[in-house]
Amino acid sequence: MAAQKGSEVTLHIGDGGDPESFSLVGGLLNMDFSFSTKIIDSTNILSGQWRDIIDNEGQRSITIDASGRYMGSTTENQLRIAAFTNKLTSFEIHFGSGDVLSGTFKVMDYNRSGAIKNAESYSISLESSGEILYTEA
Repeated sequence: MAAQKGSEVTLHIGDGGDPESFSLVGGLLNMDFSFSTKIIDSTNILSGQWRDIIDNEGQRSITIDASGRYMGSTTENQLRIAAFTNKLTSFEIHFGSGDVLSGTFKVMDYNRSGAIKNAESYSISLESSGEILYTEA
């Protein structure tokens, strides 16, 4: 299997419509996502000295961190509105393989900054809410 380009991993934001359509969040430079599961510990006196955890159970979540150059695009405006209104918003991550991760997220952090000799930039952190779907191409 060949390596995939990081530039082909993209973040898309939903418009809230029915049916919902998704648009690329413009000016993206970096995007990371992490998946985590919190276990359900069922250790008891019969477990002896070993911990027991319940199979196929536990709270799952996804965190997305991204940064980019602020371009004043419509999608960046949607991102800012989601942050300021504190509303859950649909997002998708598209991978170079054609796989798509999709679900509802809350904008936990939204930052914009500018320096005299550099373009204005932004960074965001998103936390999942509800079921997240991973669709293979």
